[in-house]
Amino acid sequence: MIERLQLNHVIYSRDWNKIQIKELEKVIQEERPDFVYLMPRLHNPLGTTMTEQEKKSVLALSEKYDFYIIEDDYLGDFEGGNRYQTLFELDVHQRVIYLKSFSKIMFPGQRLGLAVLPESLLDDFQSFKEISDIHTNSLSQIIMQTFIESGLYAHHKHKIVLKHQQKADALQKGLKKYFSAYSFNDNNQMHTVIKLPKQTNMNKLHQELVRRRVWVDNYKGNYLTGYTQNQKFLKLNTTSLPVDKIDEGLQEIRKAIKASKTL
Repeated sequence: MIERLQLNHVIYSRDWNKIQIKELEKVIQEERPDFVYLMPRLHNPLGTTMTEQEKKSVLALSEKYDFYIIEDDYLGDFEGGNRYQTLFELDVHQRVIYLKSFSKIMFPGQRLGLAVLPESLLDDFQSFKEISDIHTNSLSQIIMQTFIESGLYAHHKHKIVLKHQQKADALQKGLKKYFSAYSFNDNNQMHTVIKLPKQTNMNKLHQELVRRRVWVDNYKGNYLTGYTQNQKFLKLNTTSLPVDKIDEGLQEIRKAIKASKTL
């Protein structure tokens, strides 16, 4: 959307497993943005979740440099427990715009989400909302409201999250078994990534994975044009894979990585 609307923006290249707060502050100090977009929980494609200290540091920066944080929490329902606090919950200065989607738990066609905004942005947001579609489809809202109030949403969410949890557990078990020599994000909720050796030929790796009937998606599609990824990594997603196929898939991936190393 940022590129399609040709919005003025600057890119911050983060590390594969954490946010370097000092580097982020340098970019903010130089560029003075009005908004900073973040995916603090279950980052896509990296699978990372910001620590409490990272979240507090970013909130402090928002107050220091006078910008709003757009918190994209579209995978928040997949968090295993209730101990996690969003940036929105930690915010005491009305600096966070909180975004959440229901589509991941319901189904992709249920294009319904929510946005919680600081009071100072409500009028402008409403004006732009009216330009785009006047208001959100009433029937979709009524269906969602009924689903939530009846308890069906909580029941359905539990089943979906449990299924993903079983796959995530199997994935982590397999990674520790077959990729103990590699670095990977220890994420027990969703997708994760394996950090690849520098000598890995990425084009050859993709060819090897396809040859072994492993479906490949280019993670660069998750980033804006011009984003620099300093490390090579492979995103692993088990959403469409049966639990009993994860171990076999990881073995094939390991073979493909070995075959794609260049001297």
